[in-house]
Amino acid sequence: MQLDSSRMDQLTISEQLIIFRLINHLASQPNDYRNHAFQRLKEISEENPWVSEIQGFDKKTFLENHPINQEEYLHGITPKA
Repeated sequence: MQLDSSRMDQLTISEQLIIFRLINHLASQPNDYRNHAFQRLKEISEENPWVSEIQGFDKKTFLENHPINQEEYLHGITPKA
């Protein structure tokens, strides 16, 4: 992956700062914690809010605000953000 293909500029400055602080935090941690944290981040990076069951996420409201038609849903096709 090349960094020039990132979508970082689509995040607000405050969201970018959170990512920056997360990087610094993880870099300063022991490997066992860092590995665990990266596994959690990997899972998050593979979530799909239209089809994944995500603990603590208000999927009902999300689907009301970002509808998807039933045929697309059944085939795992989701709108682009």
